[in-house]
Amino acid sequence: SDSGGTLCPAPNFSYELCARKIPEKALEGLDLSRWRIAINAGEPVLPDTLAHFTKRFSPFGFHPEAYVPCYGLAESSVALAFPPIDRLPVVDSIHRDVFESEGRAVPVAHPSPEDPNVMRFIANGRPLPGHDIRIVDAEGNLVGERQQGKLYFRGPSRTSGYYRNPKATAAIMTEDGWMDSGDLAYWANGEVHVTGRIKDCIIKSGRNIIPQEVEMATADVPGVRRGCVAAFGTVDAETGTERLVVVAETRTTDPRELDRITADVLKNVDAAIGIPPDRV
Repeated sequence: SDSGGTLCPAPNFSYELCARKIPEKALEGLDLSRWRIAINAGEPVLPDTLAHFTKRFSPFGFHPEAYVPCYGLAESSVALAFPPIDRLPVVDSIHRDVFESEGRAVPVAHPSPEDPNVMRFIANGRPLPGHDIRIVDAEGNLVGERQQGKLYFRGPSRTSGYYRNPKATAAIMTEDGWMDSGDLAYWANGEVHVTGRIKDCIIKSGRNIIPQEVEMATADVPGVRRGCVAAFGTVDAETGTERLVVVAETRTTDPRELDRITADVLKNVDAAIGIPPDRV
């Protein structure tokens, strides 16, 4: 606003913090009308965050067409895939049950934001010129449109390897120059949709649960510090199955309030994904 800058990149949590934490008195005289490119990258781009930020700052000149939700990673000198500029973010609404059990991103004809069986992912665009992305299954075979798989990439920005660690480099590099990003994704309408990190995925009751959804539902509970939530899986030694665990920070110390927060987290997560955490 002060400098008249037109481009600013930031991770998703930054937009969320701005939308929720900046006091009204700090917005007096704010002018975001010249902000032309609002890059959102570095972590999963959440549709709710884009909506929160737009609602809070459109009265001060922010244009939602400025959003550029893109994908990159350090191993590709950061940037890898970008969507077209000057368009609204493209949200892909899909059936949760099919995606979590089969990895297929089946579109929902008339999605409702309140429907717990709807998952939403943001289109992250196409690879930059000279770069390539392919989505493969566990055996390295290409998968079809709207089928989740492992994201591999190559191009002039790709790293030659990890510093003084040839073993780690060999583990994620193919002989013909493709590199394993460690991320999961699917193609839809010619654009890549990144769905999460392979090692972060929680497998429970035959379903692949994305931790960011659990963390979002937990963060909506009053008393939980937004941005200070982690969801992960642990193996139950007795049953041999994975347990869903949620860790959430709070400033309260009142035992009754802590019980209320725990109960609300269980309720919120169950409503969001259809399975409550095993431990909060």
